[in-house]
Order: sequence, then structure tokens, then C-alpha cells
Amino acid sequence: MTLSNIFFITFFLPIAGLIFYVTPKKLRKYALLAFSIVYTFLSGIYALSCLIIFSIINYILIFIMHKNAEKRSLNTVILIISVIFNILFIPLARYNIFNGIILNVNFGKQLIYIGSSFCALSCIGTAIDVYNNKEKFSFTWIDYVIYVIYFPKLLFGPIVSYKEFVELLRKPKYSLENIGEAMILIVKGLSKKLLLADNLYKLFATSVFVFKENNEISMLSAWLGAVGFMLCLHFTLSGLTDMAVGVSMFFGIHLPRSFEKPLIGVGIQGFGENWNAPLNRWFKKYICDTMNIRSKIFEYILCILTWGLIGVWYQADLNHMLWGIAIGIAIVMEMIFCKSLVKSLSTAAYTFFLISVLWVIFMTSDIYQCIYYFKSMFAFGDIIDNHSIFWMKNYIMLILISFVVSSSLLGNLHGKLRKSSFISIMLDILSPVINIVLLVICITYMLRGNVGMTLFGGV
Repeated sequence: MTLSNIFFITFFLPIAGLIFYVTPKKLRKYALLAFSIVYTFLSGIYALSCLIIFSIINYILIFIMHKNAEKRSLNTVILIISVIFNILFIPLARYNIFNGIILNVNFGKQLIYIGSSFCALSCIGTAIDVYNNKEKFSFTWIDYVIYVIYFPKLLFGPIVSYKEFVELLRKPKYSLENIGEAMILIVKGLSKKLLLADNLYKLFATSVFVFKENNEISMLSAWLGAVGFMLCLHFTLSGLTDMAVGVSMFFGIHLPRSFEKPLIGVGIQGFGENWNAPLNRWFKKYICDTMNIRSKIFEYILCILTWGLIGVWYQADLNHMLWGIAIGIAIVMEMIFCKSLVKSLSTAAYTFFLISVLWVIFMTSDIYQCIYYFKSMFAFGDIIDNHSIFWMKNYIMLILISFVVSSSLLGNLHGKLRKSSFISIMLDILSPVINIVLLVICITYMLRGNVGMTLFGGV
């Protein structure tokens, strides 16, 4: 079950919220644990059992390190075991390896919905912090289990350190203002996912289908497919993480935002910093900073390799690794040759062009398909065809709206309008109405079965 599921929106969240706020404050973290257990159980008993066992094993390993802080050699062995265990957990849970091996076929299928990648990175980060003696507070098994299986961030993040999460858990912020802001974020994220991402997925999927059928596609169709994929992925991930932050805020815990900055930033470096920011910070903290490299050449190499790992984190295959390496190379080239990029139309056009091209590596299934797709993008065949005309008629408005929503235009306009006291009051009045209308549209959309496939079932 994802956060954009109609059962979650119309039943699970309201009931959980009601129970949570009638529960005494001292017991509310136990309520969050109960909600997380029920949420995972709805994906299947095997998923819940595996996640609980995973959490306990990680807690035992970290507890041993925490209690034996002076025994460096022992802790080094424990850390290596922890890292290997968590890295192996990702493919075992994500790729249905257990199907037909353990219990029955449902076991492997259920594990897809436990967010193995986010769980594993969270546990590895905590283990490294404990090893480096950065966690200067007491560990409790209840806090750690909540940290690992906390349902708002389980499937799509955001990644947050154990120390930061426990501080938020122990000092929650409850107010009607927070609840209102949380509901706005939930509706915003739900609208991104259902109204934008799911419809953009249809554009991407149909363009790829035509390409695979003929092994070629017109230039305009190829660009529409690439842009559709880029925007679809952005709104899928940003929508679901906005919902995660909103749901968590609803329960008084303020998680960091993942896609708060515009999609098209200032150059590829801006894109690299803004795209799934907590994930990028994790890799920078635990890989780049750990290396403590001072040589510029090795710093560039490490940047490229780190982005290669980020690509593999999304999907363990050659194309995704090459996508990450290509992003890393583009960032390094900018660092060397374009040190003073400024925000301008030409910079935005350059960034849009380059990341659209690089997303083709990510979206195609193998390197040969990627090469053929590049040929279509750069006019080695027809420039325009009937498919591209049809898609332009049906999707151009959606693409334009998506670019506006993914940019800083609306935020800048909102800030300027707020300077007028009258308009500010009108916005305060209209905001709840707009959000209610959007929520009704989204629920109607789900009831009619218009929900499209997501690009990631659980990462």
C-alpha cells in the first residue's frame, strides 16, 4: 500500500489521526509504532515479519557497537557485517529473489513494498555514526524500530539520520497550524502523483511502446517521450515524498523535504544538489566526506563514482549506473569549465537539454535501445509523424503546466502577491477551497480507476 492509495487516504489516515490525537502524549510514539506495523501488515504478513527481523538484527549490531565504543577492532568487524548485511538486503527484497524459494511466491512479492533501499541506507548511516561515536545519546529498541519502519517514510523516504529522527520523535510539534500545513502538503503531493505523473506516464509509455515496435521513432516523438519520462519521474517521487512529509507532519514529526527546489536549476550541479536532496546528502556524508580526499583529481573521480552508485541505487543494471556516471561527468565538467553559471534563460535551456538527454540512459532498458533512441532524438529519421502530432495535441498543455509547477515561477509569484495585504487575505481564504477541490478531484480520479502505474513500486 502506498500513500496515494485510496484506502490510505480515505480510511487509514483519518482513523490513525483520530486514534493518535485521543492518545495521551506520552504514549503517542507507541501509537506511531502500531500504525507502522499495521501499515506494513497491509502489504502482507511476510513483509512485516521480514522488516521486524531486519530491524532487530540491525539494532543488535548497533547496540553491540554502542556498548563497546572503546573496542575499535570489534566495532570494525561489526560495522563491516552491518554494511554487508544491509547491502545484500536491498536486492534480496527488491528483486523477488525469494519467489519460490522461501514459503511461497507471495513472500518475494510482498518484500517489494517495504522500501528496502531506504531502510538499508538508514541503517548503514546509523551504524557508521555509532562507529564514529557521533551518536551521543541512549539507544532504545523502541525508538530504533520506529525509525526503521516509520510508515510515512518507509517506501519513498526521505532519508533522515537516526539522531535527527529521534530528536523529532521526542519533541514533536502539535498545532492546528501544523495539521493544516500537513493537509496542504498531502493534497499537493497527491495531485502531483495522480493528476500530473500518472498522465505523463501514459505519454512516456506509449512513446516507448511505439519505439520498441518499430525500433525507431520521429525526433519530436522521441523528445516528447524523454520529457514525459523526466517529468513523470519527478512528479512521482516529489509527489510521494511531499505526501510522506505531510503525513509525518500531521503526526507532529517534521521530516526534511526532498524535492523542494525547482527541477531545472542552475546547471547540472544545481540539478545534482536539488534532485532527491536527502539521498544526495547521504551519499555525500557517508561516502565523499568519509574519504576525506583533498586532491582535486580524486575529488572529481569520487564525484563520478558516487553518482554511479546513486544510479545503481535506483536500479541495479548497466543503464542506471551509466546514467549516474554521466551525471557525475557532467557535474565535473561544469566544475572545471563553467565555474560561474548564473540563473538565466540560456542556462535553464542548457540544463533542460542536457538532463533530458541523460534521462534517456535511465529510461531505456539496455545500451542498444539507448543508442537507437538517441538516433531518433537527433533526427537520424523522421522529424515529425502522426504519433507526435497526436501526442502534441493531447499532452502539450499538460507538459506546459508540469514545467510551471516544477519551476520556481509559482513560488516567486506567490511571494510577490503576499506583499499585498488584501491579496494575502484572499489567498488565505482561497487556499483551503482550492485544496478541497483538488482532493475531491483526486479521490474521484481514484474511484474511477484512472490511476496509472508508478515508475517505482518501492525503492
